[in-house]
Amino acid sequence: MQKTNDSLGEVCTYFSAEDLGLIVQSVRDDRVELDSFVVLTNKDAKWNLWRNCKQFDQFSIRRVLSPHQLLRNGEYLHHRCFVVLDECDQCSLDSLIELLNKRIEEPFCVLHFKEDLDAELIQRFFDSQKKLNDRLRVRRAIENRVSHARRTDKPSELQSDDVYLSDLSGLSASRKKDISERLEKLLLESPEKFLRQAIAQIKRDQEESGSQDRGRD
Repeated sequence: MQKTNDSLGEVCTYFSAEDLGLIVQSVRDDRVELDSFVVLTNKDAKWNLWRNCKQFDQFSIRRVLSPHQLLRNGEYLHHRCFVVLDECDQCSLDSLIELLNKRIEEPFCVLHFKEDLDAELIQRFFDSQKKLNDRLRVRRAIENRVSHARRTDKPSELQSDDVYLSDLSGLSASRKKDISERLEKLLLESPEKFLRQAIAQIKRDQEESGSQDRGRD
């Protein structure tokens, strides 16, 4: 609980209540639905099972034979879900995830299924897809707001409905990423609950700051 409170307090240091409200609204309104994924297998029988599965008709499914082919032909650029059906001889699963992490900035998932395709495995796949869609929706809402702040980083350029995120402007790229990831984790738990807690935290901080200022007068 203390760790969550620490993350909340730090996020509220850098984001205004107005910005957090806009981010939560974007999370609620956005309907990110991935429509494709990649299957890594050199076994034709496995590939045919996945390609011909009716439950996956909504997806565009691409096949690569190996992690090396995935990275070499750039197929990873167009997808965020990768289903590994074979043991990785060329590199371990952890190594593949690490290599993709260096190439993909957005959230993605790598699923390793050793079992035959059945109803339970299909459900596990869709559960993973939902979690990934949620992560993408939250990440894009944060990035869109931060990008907006960078485009309007001069007070003279602001319109009446703009919010100036001046507190982010002096942070390093790694620090901005850390703050964004903290915010992302809080939003994934419950956007509405997070917003209520954040507004309460910001009000408390403002009241404490006002009390300190009055004490110095």
